[in-house]
Amino acid sequence: MAEKFNIKNLEKKVRELLNMKKAPTSVAVLDLAGEELRLLYAAKRGSGMRISRYEEARLEVPPMAKDKELGEILGKKLKELKFHPGGVAFGVPRSEVMLRQMMIPFVENEGEAASMVHFQIARDLPFRSEDAVIDFSIQIAKEQPKALDSPEASEAEKKPEKQLQITVAVVPVMVVNRYREICKAAGLKLIALGFQSDGRAESLHYCGVVPKDFTETLMLLSVTEDTVILDVVKGENLVFSREASLKESAPNQKDKKQEEERIEQITTETVRCLHSYEQEDLQGQISKIYVMNMGAETAQVLDSLRARTQTAGIGVEEFNPAELLQLKNKENLDTLSLTSMVGLAAGILEKDHLSIDFLNPKKPTMPNTGKTRQAVLAVVVVLMLFGSFFIIRSHVLKTRTAELAVVQEEFNSLSKNQNLWRQNIIQALSLRAWQSGELHWLDHLAVLSTLLPESQELYVASFSTGARSNIVLSVRATRSDIIAKLDAQLREAGYRLKTPAITPVSGRSGYGFQTSMELLLSPGAKPDLETLGVAPERPQDDISLLNAQQRREMNQKAAQAAEAQSPQQQQQRRNPARAQQQAGRGGR
Repeated sequence: MAEKFNIKNLEKKVRELLNMKKAPTSVAVLDLAGEELRLLYAAKRGSGMRISRYEEARLEVPPMAKDKELGEILGKKLKELKFHPGGVAFGVPRSEVMLRQMMIPFVENEGEAASMVHFQIARDLPFRSEDAVIDFSIQIAKEQPKALDSPEASEAEKKPEKQLQITVAVVPVMVVNRYREICKAAGLKLIALGFQSDGRAESLHYCGVVPKDFTETLMLLSVTEDTVILDVVKGENLVFSREASLKESAPNQKDKKQEEERIEQITTETVRCLHSYEQEDLQGQISKIYVMNMGAETAQVLDSLRARTQTAGIGVEEFNPAELLQLKNKENLDTLSLTSMVGLAAGILEKDHLSIDFLNPKKPTMPNTGKTRQAVLAVVVVLMLFGSFFIIRSHVLKTRTAELAVVQEEFNSLSKNQNLWRQNIIQALSLRAWQSGELHWLDHLAVLSTLLPESQELYVASFSTGARSNIVLSVRATRSDIIAKLDAQLREAGYRLKTPAITPVSGRSGYGFQTSMELLLSPGAKPDLETLGVAPERPQDDISLLNAQQRREMNQKAAQAAEAQSPQQQQQRRNPARAQQQAGRGGR
């Protein structure tokens, strides 16, 4: 018994696994035939489909219009009709498609089946296989008996070989590109490009003419003004299709004889198709013929076919999709286009994909050769290298970021002492300048310490050195003659002095005179420290060696003693220069 090839479920699982494309929830199917435009809009409704709009319009297309120009006209017309679809689909007519039936060995992989189909169909193409778009549908798996020469073959060798029955559809690449160019110019998104005959086969199931579990073979007869289209359906799939031309006749000037000749020609072409199909033994004998409604000729065609097929036991019935679909405007509809559009929409929405789709054809798998394995291995190695690079990069960045955080924290803590460090650097630079200048500043400081009088008479307010080899002393003294005496001593010690005037100052300390002395040093002159005398002993009231508490107590005692003095003594202590002047006047 023949087993069905479950390629559709396999394709659905592969699409779900790879998440290749999300199934659409609505679709608009368009049909362009010269200046005639037909559009159908359908949306999902549960597990089925609901047709919400069907409309026919006329386009003003200039002769020899290009695809881009036709697309722009189509886009303007859709805007006039207020029709804004998300995704659109077209159907390729039978006259542009090359259809073949073939048998291939049974395989469970769709890619392997596609490889066999491409290999075999390439011999029959009238053009290069690179210029063709090839798609196919798989019907059933048939068991063919093996041709064995030896009658003593084993039972396993005598077992029939399982094969796949395949319907192959081929169109030139330029046909697909033409629909793409039209959609691009019209601002539409093309999601599928099906086959009109396959759409008509699908519409039989959608309209309920053929039940889901129907396994017999039937034929659908469609007639236009100048052609007869015969589509053979087995179960749910199109297995054969043929298009024949009729003699030209004026539609409005037919007499009875011409009508009879036309009916006879339609019947003859149908019987020819029956004989040629059954002789090839493709899918068994045809059990029923459905004649698509064609107006007044329908009844005559039905009677003529019944008379010719009565002996063969083939039933003939009418198929009127306009009544089965329950459309509002049933009159003057192009039933041929309507049927194919309904089938294409049903295939996209109910089955998530078309069995024959020239926009998304089934692709062959790569041959399992050594070069293929090497290429795959090279890709894997490159991916591993990139992965390793990014892992190492991430690790290094994380490590360096942690180190940067530690350094930044340390920098923030150390930046608080920036002013202190700047001062230390300046002092260090000054010391280096002292040392590099060889001016012996410390030796001069030692000499000056021995020459200066006791602190009860004079003290140094500031001591500084300059870049011009000089020392600047700011001193304060209790009397002006002490400063004059110090000036003479410094000159005797060999220093050159610039002494400004002595200035009287006021203050509580009793040091009422001040001046600034600038000592000019000779380059390279080093004082002789051995001639210096012994430093004087510290006075009894020297508080430099006392701690803070002892200093505080001594200052308190000095303040109490000052308060106990007479006002005249306090005035003399506060302003000794003025007191000295008053004493001079009293002497006179």
